[in-house]
Amino acid sequence: MGREVGEKGGEGLVFGTDSPSPLRTSMKQIYKAIGNGHTIITGLTQYGKTTLAIVLMLTRSIFDGRTNPVFIFLDTKHDDSLLPHGFVVSDLMDLRYHIDNKDARIIYRPPGTNERKKHLTDIVNLLFEYKERSTHKNTPFLLFVDELQLYAGKMSHHEGLERLATTGAGKGILGVFLAQRLQDIHEQTLSQCNNTIVFYMRERPEYLKSRNLTALIQWMDWLKENKWHFAYQTSENNDWELHGPVPLPASNSLTESDFLP
Repeated sequence: MGREVGEKGGEGLVFGTDSPSPLRTSMKQIYKAIGNGHTIITGLTQYGKTTLAIVLMLTRSIFDGRTNPVFIFLDTKHDDSLLPHGFVVSDLMDLRYHIDNKDARIIYRPPGTNERKKHLTDIVNLLFEYKERSTHKNTPFLLFVDELQLYAGKMSHHEGLERLATTGAGKGILGVFLAQRLQDIHEQTLSQCNNTIVFYMRERPEYLKSRNLTALIQWMDWLKENKWHFAYQTSENNDWELHGPVPLPASNSLTESDFLP
């Protein structure tokens, strides 16, 4: 079947594919939403979750062009595919150095033990501290937390996550939380997220129904067969939509200036 490109709300749509719903082709709506509220990204490994996070980390236009946003990726798995995309640190002292410089992209590698939970709280508290400084009060922070379930169980208490989720957005400290399934995500964090992005995941239909996510049940088989595609919902659009593969930047497009303010 042929493809037909249309417009809806100024955003590209592709009709006539085998998808169960028209596919969005523009990321503009998603970038705008992420710059205004917390975001959940879920999906199994190798379906596109980390790839999307990298693309977001490379997209400074998520925020006002007059600002110097700082993107921090909490690299829980110590994923070497992230290494070309930012300065790598493993303690608060080095993190402070790069935040002082307003370096655009920082990859923080916490320990592979339960100590990682304290590291997350320390990072969140540090970002709140910086927002009280005249040098950084207008600096947007976007904190990516990979494998969120390793920092806090669904109903557990986590000081840093709860502070970030409940008061971070108002201070210009936004979170992007990555996990393999929605039902594994810290409940208070999930309740504060404005945007949800879903790649293929193994989720019980009963759970999705309980969260009023019936549309996702119908789309999971298609997402399983179409890696890199995803479903999403934002605060500006309560309807679930399907999106085509994330547009990747050219592999040789990064220069030293991409890492600096």
